[in-house]
Amino acid sequence: MPRASVVVATYNQPAYLRLVLAALSVQTARDFEVIVSDDGSRPETGELVASLRKTYPYPLEYHWQADTGYRLAEARNAGIRVADSDWLIFLDGDMVVHRRFVEAHLRLARENRLLLGGRVKLTRAFSETLTVEDLTGKGITSAYYRSYFTCREKHYVPVYEKFHHRLSSMWIQRLGGTYMRGPIWLSDALARAVSPSTYLKVCLKMGANFSTSRKVLERVNGFDRRFDGLSGEDGEFFWRCCNAGVQPRSVALTAIGYHLWHDEQWQRVGPERETSLRIERETRDTRSVRCVHGLVDERLATATGREPVATP
Repeated sequence: MPRASVVVATYNQPAYLRLVLAALSVQTARDFEVIVSDDGSRPETGELVASLRKTYPYPLEYHWQADTGYRLAEARNAGIRVADSDWLIFLDGDMVVHRRFVEAHLRLARENRLLLGGRVKLTRAFSETLTVEDLTGKGITSAYYRSYFTCREKHYVPVYEKFHHRLSSMWIQRLGGTYMRGPIWLSDALARAVSPSTYLKVCLKMGANFSTSRKVLERVNGFDRRFDGLSGEDGEFFWRCCNAGVQPRSVALTAIGYHLWHDEQWQRVGPERETSLRIERETRDTRSVRCVHGLVDERLATATGREPVATP
């Protein structure tokens, strides 16, 4: 059994996925598998994974689900079901990582922890010139520092309206890409300095780069399928983890994801934003731990009187 499973969620970005997998192929940690969980991409993505599997240094699995709309929550649930380890690292399919990324997550891995990493948004020009050779050669960190003042997007998340969200985003964008090899106690101290509720509200609630144990995922029943067609499933998931007594920890300066440029498609705006935030507030205020339709379908179990079953 591998020590960790990296679940990479993707949708119709084979060129970026190639870069993501290249960065994962040269990790200092060796005992892990990679699972590409595909939310309904065209055949090119599956063909890419099949071609790379022949020479990839770690086990490389592929799961595809039909394209019936945005279903990131279910794509992540599918990755959990396929995974063959007790520690799962979740990564978006447009995030390239440095060589010690998996090692950084594993250094603080504990059964009752949720590790939250950092994300730095890269410019279009830098993203489009990045190559597999860059990532498997000197690595993303070297390329990042060579273009330190021009490779980062100037405005991290302009959709944020509240000051503490803007401040947190600015901190991630300015400092989060500054890789610190250690000491690990520095990032660990950040989580200990604030309450879990404040931590999730202000500090690094980042769904593109996080990890936790299988036992935590089973305790909270994975990701909520009510977010089909919506973004924000990560925030609601993190609240359920906190409600369950899971301890959040920061790996923002040691497990950094570098976000490749693409047109923003903000789904958390307008009516969709209100629906998403309503679900998240409901979970927070009722201190809910398990979602009903997630990793297993508890509605079906209640109706039939049987044990919960995994949703297809």
